[in-house]
Amino acid sequence: MIDPQIMKQLIQLRPLFLLFISLIFSFDIAIAKKVTTSLEAASSKAHLSRKKVIHLKNEFIEIDFVQCLKEQKASYTPVIKVKTSLGWKKLETDPTAESYQIVSAGETSTMEISGFYPKWVKWVSPNETNITKKKTFTNTIWEAGKNYEPIISAVKQDGKNRVSLEFYRLDVGVFKAVWELFPNEKNIRVQLQFTPQNSGQYSLGYFAFNRKSLDEVEELLMPMTVQRKRFPTKTYTLLQAECPTPISLMQVSENKQSIIYGIAADSSEIPYEFPIPIKSRFGIHIRNSQGQVQPSIYGPLIGTTGSQKKSGETLTFSFRILTESGDWYSSYRNVCDEVFGWRDYRTNGEISLTNAAYNMIDLYMNDEYSGWWQRAKGFYQIESKNGATQASPLTAVSLYYLTGDTNLYKRRTLPTLEYFLSRSGPHFSPIPEDTGSGYPAGTMNGPPRYFGKSVYGDLEKMLNGRTLAFKSAALKASNVTTPYEGGHIQPFDDWLGRYLYNGDKHALDSAIKYADKYIDSAINKAPQKDLGINPFFLVSFVPNWEGLLRLYEVTKEKRFLDAAKKGAQLVMTGIWTQPMPPQRNTTIHPNGIVHGDKMDRELYKGSIKYRIGWPKREDDSPEKEVPAWLVSNAGLGFEAPTTYTYKSNGGRMISMSSWSGAFLRLALYTGDKQFETYARNAVLGRFGNYPGYYYTTFTDLMQDPNYPYKGPDVGFIYYHHLPVHLSWTIDYLVSEAKLRSKSKINFPGLRQFGYAFFDYLVYGNQPGDIMGIKDTWLWLRKGLVNVDNNQINYLTAHTDNKFFVILMNESSETQKTNITFFPSVISKSAQIFKSFKVMGENGENFALKNNSGQIEIKPRGLQVIEVDGLDIDVPLHKKQLGTIPSKLGTAELTTNNGMKVNAAAIQILPGSWSAYIWSNANSKSLNEISVSWTCGDKTGVLKDLEYPYEFSIEVPDKEKQFRFSVSGIDVNGSAFQTKEAVIGVVD
Repeated sequence: MIDPQIMKQLIQLRPLFLLFISLIFSFDIAIAKKVTTSLEAASSKAHLSRKKVIHLKNEFIEIDFVQCLKEQKASYTPVIKVKTSLGWKKLETDPTAESYQIVSAGETSTMEISGFYPKWVKWVSPNETNITKKKTFTNTIWEAGKNYEPIISAVKQDGKNRVSLEFYRLDVGVFKAVWELFPNEKNIRVQLQFTPQNSGQYSLGYFAFNRKSLDEVEELLMPMTVQRKRFPTKTYTLLQAECPTPISLMQVSENKQSIIYGIAADSSEIPYEFPIPIKSRFGIHIRNSQGQVQPSIYGPLIGTTGSQKKSGETLTFSFRILTESGDWYSSYRNVCDEVFGWRDYRTNGEISLTNAAYNMIDLYMNDEYSGWWQRAKGFYQIESKNGATQASPLTAVSLYYLTGDTNLYKRRTLPTLEYFLSRSGPHFSPIPEDTGSGYPAGTMNGPPRYFGKSVYGDLEKMLNGRTLAFKSAALKASNVTTPYEGGHIQPFDDWLGRYLYNGDKHALDSAIKYADKYIDSAINKAPQKDLGINPFFLVSFVPNWEGLLRLYEVTKEKRFLDAAKKGAQLVMTGIWTQPMPPQRNTTIHPNGIVHGDKMDRELYKGSIKYRIGWPKREDDSPEKEVPAWLVSNAGLGFEAPTTYTYKSNGGRMISMSSWSGAFLRLALYTGDKQFETYARNAVLGRFGNYPGYYYTTFTDLMQDPNYPYKGPDVGFIYYHHLPVHLSWTIDYLVSEAKLRSKSKINFPGLRQFGYAFFDYLVYGNQPGDIMGIKDTWLWLRKGLVNVDNNQINYLTAHTDNKFFVILMNESSETQKTNITFFPSVISKSAQIFKSFKVMGENGENFALKNNSGQIEIKPRGLQVIEVDGLDIDVPLHKKQLGTIPSKLGTAELTTNNGMKVNAAAIQILPGSWSAYIWSNANSKSLNEISVSWTCGDKTGVLKDLEYPYEFSIEVPDKEKQFRFSVSGIDVNGSAFQTKEAVIGVVD
C-alpha cells in the first residue's frame, strides 16, 4: 500500500507521477473518460496500476484489487477474470464506471406509486434558483435525495474468501463494504455498510463496473420490463416487488465470447412475505442517468421503513455482482438456482389435479355458478355490463369427446358452436344498448375472424367434417394471416393451420418459409422497442414460441424446437422465483383478514353488480397455520406491468398458467428439466376447482373445491376463463403422462389459441397410444374410478375391450393408493372386476376385492394399469370415415327488406343433428321474428321476440333435410319474409 503522505506529494507532481508509473510498470495509462454521477455529474478519473494488492479466486472467478486514482485520491479497483471454455479470460471492465453511492433524504420523504413506477419528490440543492418552484417528481431513487459517492481508501483481506473495503470518510457518515467469493459460486457477494452522522433516510447504491451503449450490447435482462434489447426510453427504478427475479444484466461480446455484467439482489434482502410494491426493500436499474446500459441496485428505498436510521445506527444492504462467461440465460439460471434456491418444490395439496379438473367440469355445467348466459350463448363478461365472452371454442367440443356426455353437448357444446357461427367476435352483448364502457357489444354478422384458420379448421375436424358451416368459416379465415393484432399469432400459424386442415404441401412449405423469416427477425435478432407497461407479457414481451413448438411437433425440424426453447426461456423470466418458501408453517389471513384483489370492488354479472361471497362474512377467511410452500407465490406469473401493481395491494400475479402443458413437452423434447420444474411450480397444489385469475396474498381459499360456489372471491372469478383453465389443466395432465412415459403414452391434440395468451392443446376427438396399444381413447368421465391418494394424478382411457388408468405420483416419496373401479359405468353388463394388470416389462397382476385394489408408485413415478376382456361402447369414441358434408349444410337468405338470414346444419356423428337459424338484425330492430319449418311429416312455428334473433331446432335421427322460411314484423310495423330454403346432412 502506498503511504498517503507520499501519495499526496506525488499528486502535486501529477505529470511526472504519471510518467513515472508508466515507465515502472510498462503500463499504458490513459486519462479516463468523464463519468457523470447520479446527481452531481462529478468527474471521476481512475488510473490503474499493475500492482496486485488483494486476490480472491474460486472455480469460476478471479478478482485482483489493484491500486488506482479516483477523484484525485489513491484508491482501488477490481480486475476480473472469469473461467471460459477456452480458459481464463480477463474482462474488459471500466474502472471509471464502477460507483458506490449514498442517497440522503429527510425523515419525512415518502415513496408513492403512480400507476406502475415509484415516485419521489425530486431533491433540489439548496443553492439552486428553482428551490421555491413547484415540486417535481422523479421515478429514479438517486434523484430522491442528496447524492454522495464513497471512494475506496483501503482494502483488507479478511480470509480466503472475503475482502473488506474501507472508504474515505464523508460528512454524511462512514461507509464500508465487504466482497465475498465463495467456492463453486458464479457470482460475487457484496454487503454495503453505512453509519450515518445524522438521523434521516438513506439508500445505498452500486453501479456495475461496465457501461455500454445499446449498440455494444447483445442482450439485456431486467424482469419484468426489460429483455432482449428492449432498452427503456427513460431511466426508472424497478421496485423489488415488481421483479419476478431481481436481476439486471447485459450480455456483451468480448473477443467473440459472450460475457455477462450485472447485478442481482441477495436472497437475504427478501423475507418470506407476499410481494407488495409499496413495501419494496430495494430497486434495480439497467439504464444510468446518461442513457447508457449499466446495471445498478439501490436499497433500502427512500420512503420505506428500512431506510430510516438514527445517528450512529448502521444500515446494511446486500446484493450480488454477476460476471461470467455465457449468455443471459445461463446467468439468469445461476441467480435463480444459486441465489434464490429455485427448485421443484411443489406437490399436490388436498386435491389431486385430476379431481380439480373433474370439479371444474361440474362447475362448467352449473348454470348459475359457471356464469353461463344462455341468451348470449357465452359466459358473463365481468368487466362489461350485459356482456358475454367466449374465449375457447375448441374446449366445448373437446369436453364432449372426453366425457361422452350428451347433456354437456346440448347445454354447452352446441350453443358454443352456434355462437361461433353467428357472433362477430369473442365479445357479445344481447343488450348492446346498455353495456357501459366495457368490451364491444358485437353483432350477429358472424362468424368471427378473430381466431383464424387453425381454430376453425380444427372445429371442422372435431365435427368429423359433417358441418359445412365450419368448413366455410375455415376457408374464409384462410385469407387472414394475423387474425388478431393484439395477439402474437404469426402468418406461419395460419399456413400451418391450412396444412393440418387439408394436407396441402404448399401450405406446409409456406409455414416453414414464414417461420424461418420469423426466427430471423424475432428470435435471432433481438427486438429493441421499449414496450412500456401496457402490453400483456405473454403476448408482446415474448415471441410466438408456442407456434414454433407446434411447427416442430409437426415437422420434427430441430431449428423450430431451438427457437421455441429460446422463446420459452423468456417466459421463465416473467415467473416469480422468489421468495422461496421455508420448511415451516406460515400464518395466513391474520386476524381473519384476507388481503385480496380490489376488495372494494364488485364487477358485473349481466346487468347487476356481483361478486361471489360478498358482502364478506367475519368467518369466511379464518386465521390459520398452513405449510409455507402451499401458499407460496414462487412459480406464478403476471399479466402485464400495468395490471400488476395497485399501490399497497399485493402484486397481482395470475393463476392462469396456460403455458404449462407446453413446458412439459419442451422438457421431453429438449431434456431440460427446468421446463418441468417451472410447470410444476405453477400448477400443483394451487387449486381444487377453478380458482379465478389474480393471486395477491398468501391464501389457501382456492384450494377448496367449493371456492367458486361460496367465495369469498379474492382474485376475481372471470367466468369466461373457466373453460380455458379447465382445458389447460387437462393439457397439463396429458402432457405429463407423455413426459413421464417418454412418449410411450401419446394422445394427439389440437391447438386452441388466438385469444390473449390462452394457448394450449385440447384432446378427445382422436385416439392415441398407451405403451404400444393403439386406438386408445381418453375418457375423462367422473365416476369411472376412484383413486384415494391425492398425491396421485391420473387419466383414464379405453379401447373396445380394455380399460386403462394412468397413475402419476406427484410426491418425492413412494406412495400407495387404493383404486376402486365402477364396472357398470365402464363396461356393458359388468358388475365385478376381478383383477388388473400393471403394464410394462415386468407387469404384475393384482387381485381386486369388491372392485378395489392397491398399488405402489415410486417417487415422481408413473404406473399404467389395465383391465382386459371388457365390452366398452362410447359412441363418440370410434374412428370416423372421411365425410364430405352435404351441399345443403348451409343456407343464406335475404328478406324483402334486405335483412340477412343464415342457417347451418350442425352434426358430429351420424344420426340426429341441429338446424341453427339466425338473423343479422340489430337489437330492437324487430318486433317479432318467426321460423316456419317442415321436417319429414312434422311441421312447426317458432317465434322470437328479443335480440339476438335466432332459433336452434333438434332434428331427429333419419331425417336428412329441414325446410324453413322466416317472416316477421320490424320495429316500424312492416312485415318481412324470406323464400323457403332447405338445409341438410349426409346421414
